[in-house]
Amino acid sequence: MIVSKSKKFVYVKPGKTAGTSIELALSPMCKEGDLITVLRANDEKLRPGCAATLASPTFQHKITGEKIHIKNHSSYSSALKIWGAEILDYKVVISERNPWEKAISSFYWKGKGKTDMSDKNRFNRFVNNNRSPNN
Repeated sequence: MIVSKSKKFVYVKPGKTAGTSIELALSPMCKEGDLITVLRANDEKLRPGCAATLASPTFQHKITGEKIHIKNHSSYSSALKIWGAEILDYKVVISERNPWEKAISSFYWKGKGKTDMSDKNRFNRFVNNNRSPNN
């Protein structure tokens, strides 16, 4: 997730949509005072220099006291709970992917290290039963 106060946008990063590549491409545009959540160590090595704060911080909701942890795939509603009206007029950027390709990518990602991932029946069960490669 990126919350860029300097450019007035929020990047919401759903899973399996090339989000890391997009985040890396947007990072150099960010300035001091902007927030970018931390990626995995191998991906962070690819991040071009930027002046934004790289963190996955925990905030406290001002009214309810709820703790909200902002991380890589946090939702826009989580950002709203933290920044509220301050970000309502920001552009919201999100990436999406062909649902079929997303399901295939998720299947192989979640099944890393498992044997027989080419089994058609396993993939069918994955798609139809909670998207777990263990089915």
